[in-house]
Amino acid sequence: MSVKIEILDYKYREILLEQMNPDYSFNNPASWTVNPLGSWIITGLDAEKVLGTVAGYISHPMIFDQGKKYRISYKISGMTSGQLVLANHLAGNANGFVATTNGTATYDWVQGANNNNKLSLWGSDTFDGTV
Repeated sequence: MSVKIEILDYKYREILLEQMNPDYSFNNPASWTVNPLGSWIITGLDAEKVLGTVAGYISHPMIFDQGKKYRISYKISGMTSGQLVLANHLAGNANGFVATTNGTATYDWVQGANNNNKLSLWGSDTFDGTV
């Protein structure tokens, strides 16, 4: 599985094909932060939300510029309930996508002032999928 982030050319609305997340395939679990501890397991191939735990975040350090447009590509599998959310990246600290089904998806957003130093994904307490 993977979580890829790309910069969109704001002027031409095209993908610049610049991969921002150096660990988009979860090959280095130590580079990801889990909060609270135990809510996610990062195995080196994917990130799995632990069923029965409280809602939790996984985040990875990277720089987002306020006002710049970005695209995230992600895949969810094994999900039977809950939500995966792009957390607090939009203007006004708003959330981005709210995923409630399995599959591959992309989401475009314009970066707000918050979470500009990390990618932050949130899984609800009932989210039981793998990213």
